[in-house]
Amino acid sequence: MEKQTKKDKKFLIILVLLVLLGVAVGYAALSQTLTINGTAKIASDWKVVFKSITLADSSGATQAESTPSKDSDTSVTFNVTLEKPGSYAEYTIVVENQGTIDAKLSAITDLATINATESKDIVYTITGPEVGSELAASASATYTVRVEWKADSEEIPTVKTKTATITLDYVQAD
Repeated sequence: MEKQTKKDKKFLIILVLLVLLGVAVGYAALSQTLTINGTAKIASDWKVVFKSITLADSSGATQAESTPSKDSDTSVTFNVTLEKPGSYAEYTIVVENQGTIDAKLSAITDLATINATESKDIVYTITGPEVGSELAASASATYTVRVEWKADSEEIPTVKTKTATITLDYVQAD
């Protein structure tokens, strides 16, 4: 009976080894490595630029230093000389979305801070689309920038110039 038990144990061990070998061979035969290859390309362009700047209106203002100019696609410059209280110059600035992605105006320079600096008699304003306005691809928006010597000024200020950098920040629309 003891011989029978030893034979049964050997048989059982051999059987377990054969089953494990079969499972390993079966797993190897049925397993595969899958590879996914791909290429993605972005076909969109981001390009919001100043299209033009023109003197729209003025009174008592001269362009003695230079005429309005577009320094680059993203910068415009104007220099104006104001002759007396009440003098002003208004510029029409066209912004164009030449890209294929819709844009949104996220911020405009805080002109209240600029206007609070010397000379307080020279004031800048900007009108046009408000913060949050969208600018669709291939569309344009028009802004008016006005610089003026306050009409109620009663004397010539000691600081006679004021430079302003006005920034229109555009971001991708939601």
